[in-house]
Amino acid sequence: MASDEGLAVEAVNEALADAPPDTSARIRRVQVGEVSGNYVTLAVVGVARRDAETGAVEWTDGGPW
Repeated sequence: MASDEGLAVEAVNEALADAPPDTSARIRRVQVGEVSGNYVTLAVVGVARRDAETGAVEWTDGGPW
């Protein structure tokens, strides 16, 4: 959970840097559901994965902004 997309990108980059190859992560824009109180996804705004060959974090959809 991050208050802005820049912080979310940093967190994903750091997490994937130490993750096994082909691990992926998504950054989602969410809101709290009025009735359930659970997070409701409004949109996936970024998808990243750690490349199996190079180990680099690659943004394959959206982000970094």
